[in-house]
Amino acid sequence: MFRWNRWTDLKQNFSQYDEKIEKCVKQDKNGPTHVTQVAFHARLAKSVLLHGAQTVIFDKEITNIGKAYNPHTGLFKAPYAGLYFFSCTLTKVHTPYLRVQLMKNEVEVQLGHVERSNADAGSMIAVLYLNAGDIVKLHHHPTFGPERINGHWSFSQDISFNRYII
Repeated sequence: MFRWNRWTDLKQNFSQYDEKIEKCVKQDKNGPTHVTQVAFHARLAKSVLLHGAQTVIFDKEITNIGKAYNPHTGLFKAPYAGLYFFSCTLTKVHTPYLRVQLMKNEVEVQLGHVERSNADAGSMIAVLYLNAGDIVKLHHHPTFGPERINGHWSFSQDISFNRYII
């Protein structure tokens, strides 16, 4: 009787381990259990005259993995909490200056400007920790008069998350 109970216990234990191993093998064949990628690259289709705190709408979508950037509003909405990298390249046209702000939830996190002395072009980058739902946008600095941003310049962001359970 003792041997029979022990044999039954061993069979149950092996059965549980078989199920766990099968899950691991299946998971390995299918890759990580959860992978999320978010990235966008957009540019201006044409030059734009900016007024007040006008959002710069990079309307020519080149890449938009995860659809976190809205090319109709110019807003990037973080789908997940994490560290995000943003970059922007811009030039002015028919105006002596161009001043823009990178905004996170309506708070300036980076100021960019282009002036006569720096070859009419500028760029800025920012690495930001965002919570899910945070909004990032680029807009004209509201304390300056109208300034024209040249078309064909870009705004982009990149983030990759790899999450899996072992």
